[in-house]
Amino acid sequence: GVFTGGFETFDLTFSIVAFVACLIGRALNIFPLSWFANLCRKPLRSKISAKMQVVLWFAGLRGAIAFALSENMPGPHKDVYATATLTIC
Repeated sequence: GVFTGGFETFDLTFSIVAFVACLIGRALNIFPLSWFANLCRKPLRSKISAKMQVVLWFAGLRGAIAFALSENMPGPHKDVYATATLTIC
């Protein structure tokens, strides 16, 4: 891919779809779970604020762990997975 040096295997459509799917998946996890956690917390100061929820949603799975997982994917499209991971991260 663009970020891994294999320009012939870069798939822009796959990268965009993966990015959107990650944003949706993160939102479907972070916001409901934060709401539930806030129900269980009594003091107002210990609740997860809306701003912090957005930070958690945007941060997601990033960095070395995501790249290492993409590098260990089996199959012929390993470069596409690595490029999509680096595009999203």
